[in-house]
Amino acid sequence: MIPKHIQDFGYFGPTERDSLAVFVPGISSTFIDYMPFITELTKRGTGIVTYNHRDHGNSDGRFHEAGLVRDLEHIMEGQKEPVVLIGHSLGAGVAAKAKGNIKGQILIQPYLRSHSLSGINRLGLHGLRILEQLGVLGSIDKRIGGKRDLGFNNRHPLQDFAMLADFNGKLPQRPTAWAISDKDELIGTNLSKAHYESVKQRLANAYPGSTNLSKHVQGMNHTLNWKPYEFTPFFKSEPGKSSIVDAVSSFIKSCQ
Repeated sequence: MIPKHIQDFGYFGPTERDSLAVFVPGISSTFIDYMPFITELTKRGTGIVTYNHRDHGNSDGRFHEAGLVRDLEHIMEGQKEPVVLIGHSLGAGVAAKAKGNIKGQILIQPYLRSHSLSGINRLGLHGLRILEQLGVLGSIDKRIGGKRDLGFNNRHPLQDFAMLADFNGKLPQRPTAWAISDKDELIGTNLSKAHYESVKQRLANAYPGSTNLSKHVQGMNHTLNWKPYEFTPFFKSEPGKSSIVDAVSSFIKSCQ
């Protein structure tokens, strides 16, 4: 079942597939941004169901945690077989909280607020949250988000980012793989080795027995590009990018 406000939805992959995964994009991104990654997974026999979050692309609806999780759960209900969830950034946070017929999950550069962000980033989000509550962000969003001429794929980017300050909740336990880069500017693991190690440890504690795929994204930024602050998801055709695709594909097959 696809919620009416989700206008962008698609299936990519072979008719005769080995497995089915649902890919959940990050904030201010559409699944079109991730097509190089999605296409490589389909070449390895995985069918990919994906969609654009509410308030992103052509999809409507107010952007908030409960709604994002509910949308994903509705989409999973429409599938005839159990799925593996693949989420990037905010999409990983949504995937981690969803419940349904799920065989496993892969969290790439996950936004799990209490597990991920540095204090600096958390402070910034709370500042945005206060401005949103004061009604300041709406007029700014109309100027920068409405025309989408600054690279945003959501209509209300600042309000959506402010919502991340409230993103929290319990994490259901299931087979999990995750990947955290040591050069992630958004999560802040590029600031210090200590913060990088603490993020990995928190994820390991949250998911006992989980699979750490972090070695496959070493040196990459938040959107898995080699250059710092290049925020065009998901990745360009650069040497070494097949490593994380192979690792994700292998984990999906292990969940069969």
